[in-house]
This record gives sequence, C-alpha cells and structure tokens, in this order.
Amino acid sequence: MPDNSIKKYLDYNGLDYFLDKLDNRFATSSQLDGKLDKVTTTTTYGQLYGKATTGTQTMLNYATAKDANTLIMRNSTGQASIATPTENNHITNKSYVDGLIPQIKRYI
Repeated sequence: MPDNSIKKYLDYNGLDYFLDKLDNRFATSSQLDGKLDKVTTTTTYGQLYGKATTGTQTMLNYATAKDANTLIMRNSTGQASIATPTENNHITNKSYVDGLIPQIKRYI
C-alpha cells in the first residue's frame, strides 16, 4: 500500500508550498561556483581540501609519520610524531629532550 503522507501534505499545504520547500533542499549553480571538484586520484597520503590566501584551491597532505610537507595527524593513541628540531623556533620531540638531560645534569 503506497504511503499517503505526501498526498496529505499536499492537501494541507498546497503544491506550490511543497515545491518551494523542495527547492530549498538543493544547491543552485551559483552556490556551487568556486567549489572544489571531487578528487578521485589516489596518493600515498590522506588529503584535505584547502584554499590558499590567494583563493587558489589546493589539496593538503596529512600523515601520522614525521613526513615533510604534511599536516600533523595524531595516531590512534593521540600522539603526534615530529622530526628533531634544527632551529630555535622549531617544536621538539621527547627523544631530543631526553638526549639533553645528561648534559643538563652536569650543571646541577
């Protein structure tokens, strides 16, 4: 037996009201202008859609490993891996700090 809910809705609200509500559920072509095209190619990294300050659309790589030119993604236990710092303003990892402890203990 067919569902009569649409017929009841139309009888109560009218067809124009129904079509107006239906139209609001779909994006217009102007709303879709400037959106990224769906990427279907594969890469060795997970990727995120992004937009540069210039407005250029781009794909951003992310990884749980400490790979160059990727966004940091935490692993399943919430940890993030980073490389050993080489400049004063770089973030550091535990092994780098642990390696400094013996040097610091000499001054205590």
